[in-house]
Amino acid sequence: TRDTNRFNGYRRVALDEHRWNHRLVLRQLMNTVQTRQRALFIQYCRDLAEHRLRQGFRSQEVCAALQELNRISLEVLSGDPESREVRRDLHDCVTMNLRFGCDAIEDVYDLRSTLEQG
Repeated sequence: TRDTNRFNGYRRVALDEHRWNHRLVLRQLMNTVQTRQRALFIQYCRDLAEHRLRQGFRSQEVCAALQELNRISLEVLSGDPESREVRRDLHDCVTMNLRFGCDAIEDVYDLRSTLEQG
């Protein structure tokens, strides 16, 4: 099924590297939220796309990982009573940053595809 194969590329990544990758993306997202400098996260996602391209990942899989991060983040933050005052801002701070990051990833993949065709 689709869900079974959704993260095949990530299954090839060693556990230590996977944990490191999680730490990096979360840290970049937190820095972006704190500084309100979305460009920082977008550039990180461009670099991530280049790295994942070299590893043979498809853009859909990389973006699906960011979408899953969004789902988990919203679930955890929404369940935290201390986040009550910022719940309205979660969409802008988390979801939108991750969507823009996904757009950047797709741009990198599209550019690579265009260069390879031309």
